[in-house]
Amino acid sequence: MKKISIMILLLLAISTSTMTNAELSKAIAKIYLTEGDSYHIPLEIGYVDVTQAQFHLNEIHGWYISIWVKYFGEPLKMINASEVGYYDGKHGYLYKLEDVRDSSEYLYIRLAEGEEREGIKVISMDTLNSRVKILAPNGKVVTLKLGDSYEITYPEHMTIEFKGFVQGFMTSKVLFEVRKFEVSGYIVITKVEKEKAKSVSKMQDKAQIVFVVGLNAASSDVQLVSDGLDTAKGLYLSANEWMPVIFEKPIDEWLLNYTRITSFNVAILTDKEMKVKNENRVGIIVISVGGPAVNEYTKKLNSKMPIKFEKENGKWILKSGERAWRGNYGVIELIPSYNNYQEMTDWLNHGNFKAFDIIIAGLTREGTSIAYDYFKNLTLAVISGNNTDKNSDALVGEFLKGLLIGYGFPLDEEIHSIALVVDWNGNVVDVVYG
Repeated sequence: MKKISIMILLLLAISTSTMTNAELSKAIAKIYLTEGDSYHIPLEIGYVDVTQAQFHLNEIHGWYISIWVKYFGEPLKMINASEVGYYDGKHGYLYKLEDVRDSSEYLYIRLAEGEEREGIKVISMDTLNSRVKILAPNGKVVTLKLGDSYEITYPEHMTIEFKGFVQGFMTSKVLFEVRKFEVSGYIVITKVEKEKAKSVSKMQDKAQIVFVVGLNAASSDVQLVSDGLDTAKGLYLSANEWMPVIFEKPIDEWLLNYTRITSFNVAILTDKEMKVKNENRVGIIVISVGGPAVNEYTKKLNSKMPIKFEKENGKWILKSGERAWRGNYGVIELIPSYNNYQEMTDWLNHGNFKAFDIIIAGLTREGTSIAYDYFKNLTLAVISGNNTDKNSDALVGEFLKGLLIGYGFPLDEEIHSIALVVDWNGNVVDVVYG
């Protein structure tokens, strides 16, 4: 069994905000909730109150509900129990949502000025600037821009999204998408043993994946990072599928349970924020989006990249040795934090846990977008198991999976960086190893 595979895998697993070992501790409560339900749940050292439960969706933490927790001798406090889980290290309780089901109802309604339906009344319309003023069901007057969504929790939980204007009979009407929440799931409260709680608490705030985007980057780069959050969720879900079969021989049940990833933390930082942080301790995988012109972190990594960004007659080009690429090209580059097993051991012993950087950038905005699309649709498909063709162009995917799980990298073999050049048609035109 390869030590390098175990070390990286355990690093990924331990750094989750909850661990399977912790969850194997006895659950003291598991209660089925639907929208609007209320429960009083006694604890050994206090109680939990769920008051008219309302489910909300967060890009990173998934579904969550707000609950009140009271420990004897301490003030009442509100926490969010989510699909990722909230761990109270001081008292040793883990609060989590499981088996969440979304059966929400969607309505599409058209209203002219002065008309009312589902408690929504159109006060005025500004077709020139794509704005609409409404009286919401909660009695508040709200102005919405095209694409805006307004969430209310009273008199019922719903969101109202302004989709645009449509032409009605002799007059324009506003099109709204109304979502009426019908969500259910289990709230599970688990008491975590002290020796296991220490491991959970120590790594709770560490992120598996950190996206870095330039503070002054184009909006398209910001949108790519936002989309990356959803992509990361898919990586988290698929990881549990291939982890049990990565070793050369069957693994012990305790190790399988230990390495099962039960939650996933994703963070977004600007390049300016990265300057004041220890970049080797912000996340296990750091993905920098955008070239050195708009992202200072990419600029800092440029000297380590197999394919570098350079200026030629005042314009950016991509260059590696004598080879150069000019025009609408993008790159995907992966830079490991260490070159072999011994370096990795020393790296971890010094308190670092970043495994590698991934740079997704282009000579133009379109080049960055093309590189990101390739990374999302082909590179990560290898990891998720959706692409098993070893002869495909998804070399970074194979390389990335190899780094994550250790296959193909004996202890005495060097681990090098790798870069792909992607053209305007989304095809890989060159591969460079560092």
